[in-house]
Amino acid sequence: MQRAVRILASIAVVTACASRQGSTVGAPLVAPSSETYTCAPTRVLHVRIRGTSATIMVDNDGPFTLPQTTSRADIAVYSDGYHILQISRDQASYGVGRGQMRACTRG
Repeated sequence: MQRAVRILASIAVVTACASRQGSTVGAPLVAPSSETYTCAPTRVLHVRIRGTSATIMVDNDGPFTLPQTTSRADIAVYSDGYHILQISRDQASYGVGRGQMRACTRG
C-alpha cells in the first residue's frame, strides 16, 4: 500500500512540474539573436533569429518571416520561397527570387 502511495505521489509531482513548463516543452532553448548586415552594394538587412525561423527587414521593408530550410553545424538557410538568407558563422548571404545571392557583412 505504501509503495502505491509513493508511486502516485511521484506521478503527481512529475505531472505538476510538466504542466508548469506548458508550451516551452520541446521549444528551442536558444535565445533570440538580432544582427544587422550590410549587403553589397546598398542593402541593409536586419535579422532576428528565433528558434527555427528568421525575421528579416530589408532596407526597412518587411518584416518577412523565413522558416529554416537547412541547418548544419556550419550553416543555416532560411527561405520563404522568395527571400533566401544563408548564415555561416559571422557571414551572411541574401538573395531575392532567382537573383544572385549578395554577400553581407555584420555591423
